[in-house]
Amino acid sequence: MVEEMLQGISSRKEMFSRSLPDVFRSLHNFLYTNSNLPRAERLGTEMIRLIFCKIYDELHNGQESLFYPGRTHKESYDRIIRLFDQVKRSFPDVFAPDERIHLNEKAVHYVISELYRFSLLGASRDAIGEAFQAFWGARPEG
Repeated sequence: MVEEMLQGISSRKEMFSRSLPDVFRSLHNFLYTNSNLPRAERLGTEMIRLIFCKIYDELHNGQESLFYPGRTHKESYDRIIRLFDQVKRSFPDVFAPDERIHLNEKAVHYVISELYRFSLLGASRDAIGEAFQAFWGARPEG
């Protein structure tokens, strides 16, 4: 019983000690193999939308964050769609009013569950640059 508890603590510690670039590489691999989008280059665009949601949430919602995983994929997805509507209104030069997130509910939920613990505003430029490289510098093989 004690060993199981220690393993749980160890795995949680490992989960929280992952770097932002490691998380982005993991996201790229997951989305490339499990998302509803057939082309790897579209994943970068989708991540930009979700990253804008995360940063907007950090800037405007503080303790009342909307960027966290819900109990279900649909709950997470619906919340992010509402958040992305706010982002589009705030950044009309970046996003068209009819622009939408194309990832499915499962993929959006996974991205949220991986990124919600991180502060993108508090991350170093190097970490953000390395993280972006996971999507724009990665070359899928196969």
